[in-house]
Amino acid sequence: RIPPDLAKNPFPKSDRLLGEAAKEEEPPFLAKWRGLPAEQRSERRSFSQLLKTCRKDVLEAYSKDLFGSESSSSASQPADSIIEAMDYGRVPCCEIVAGMCAAQVHRGGRIRENDVLDFIHAGAGIPSCRAYFCDRPMEYLLRSKPLQIDIHFDATIRSRPEELLAYLESIH
Repeated sequence: RIPPDLAKNPFPKSDRLLGEAAKEEEPPFLAKWRGLPAEQRSERRSFSQLLKTCRKDVLEAYSKDLFGSESSSSASQPADSIIEAMDYGRVPCCEIVAGMCAAQVHRGGRIRENDVLDFIHAGAGIPSCRAYFCDRPMEYLLRSKPLQIDIHFDATIRSRPEELLAYLESIH
């Protein structure tokens, strides 16, 4: 026989709503990035300024994982060089995520949680692959100026199914 309280809710520890669980696991910089479009509308910044802001946010969130310490002076030197650089060669996965955020805000777009997940997927995949397939808005963002991630990483970035098929046929 099932106890009455378990019959009502067989998973008592899962009382949280999906949205609450997702917020607990969201990237630590997402809250800051949600406010960037409004800041950009009130005080216009260049792409390079936005890129530095976004890189700083990503590196602050992951500095312990990247450099072994959050606040040591030895960790700040590589972080500063990554923040100031305009290329994608030092920590490409973080630099791509930050670049996509900066480009999205610079062109007037919002930053939503699903955008950041797309940014993270692109950052994880593009540096180590020859081709990356995504939805049309992400393809446009990745390939357009000022990012041009396809050129930086010599990767084919496309979104249409027929382009995926054509690419697969070309490597077979």
